[in-house]
Amino acid sequence: TGCSADEAEELAERMVKAMDPAGEVNGHELDVSVSVGWSHMDPDRAVRFAELVKQADLALYEAKVLGRGRQHRFAPELAARVSSQRQARLGLERALEAGDVDVRFEPVVTLDDRSLAGLTARLWWESDDIGTVGPDMIAELTSSGGPLVAMVETLLDSVCPALADTAETSEPTPWVGFALARAHLLHPAAMDMVVERLGSASIDASRVRIEVAEQVVVDSHVAAALDRIRSTGAELSVEHFGAGPPSLLRLSAYPATSICIDKSFVEGICHEGTDTIIMSALASRAIELDLQMSADGVSSENQVSELVELGFTTARGPLFRSDFSCSRLGVTRSRRAVV
Repeated sequence: TGCSADEAEELAERMVKAMDPAGEVNGHELDVSVSVGWSHMDPDRAVRFAELVKQADLALYEAKVLGRGRQHRFAPELAARVSSQRQARLGLERALEAGDVDVRFEPVVTLDDRSLAGLTARLWWESDDIGTVGPDMIAELTSSGGPLVAMVETLLDSVCPALADTAETSEPTPWVGFALARAHLLHPAAMDMVVERLGSASIDASRVRIEVAEQVVVDSHVAAALDRIRSTGAELSVEHFGAGPPSLLRLSAYPATSICIDKSFVEGICHEGTDTIIMSALASRAIELDLQMSADGVSSENQVSELVELGFTTARGPLFRSDFSCSRLGVTRSRRAVV
């Protein structure tokens, strides 16, 4: 009471920064972050206390969506956007139940001979109200909950047959991967489903690659879920590497067999500059740790040449999509297609 908006923002920033350094409790290092949502009542406009708290709650939701460990102030347009997202999430849930969400596979190629290294499964939804909803937007809609179990079930229902479809495609046999978000990893029922299906006698779990964003892998809350995944024999790939804070020093701590560099670095790789220097250092460190190096968003032959020179072994992106078809891959069942 009685503080200005600037003072409230300063307090929120202090709260976030107070939790920034990792703390030690009984010999264990705890890396805990805090997200703050807040709203300020205009003295000229009366707002009930309950409404003020609701606004702050919406701002907190936004702070988490934006990446956690930050503060965010409520704005009127935020309420309309959150309402729209919630409606979209309900629509996605109905579409999953009706079988109206597609699983599309994107090829990952071996750079030296352009053979198929693997397939990455992604959810796509053609909504009558919104239009085409891609994997990134679906992830955003479900970042704090939603039809998580149905999403995992839809992915597994296509990934498992795809493993059989591609078993005789080439040598070595391509892997099949799919992404799990933080919300999936923290959802007991979703994780039970993944572990149960990967543990099935009919599935070669060693050919499954679970993709987890770098900012999620470093979250201590998901460590137990990642251990469960690795215990099945499935591989773990760190995705969007480098998109967040510098992480080269943490590379050895990741429970992964491969990392995929974010496409933002690939875009600048053919130009002398920071991106090339960072990728060179990253590749050298990954080779030391016996990690497979992959790249996302490859769109030109020049980028391929640079990646090969740096030690990258596989990549995906627009350049390779037209080289593979469902018939060539043997992925013939309905409702699944190569992007």
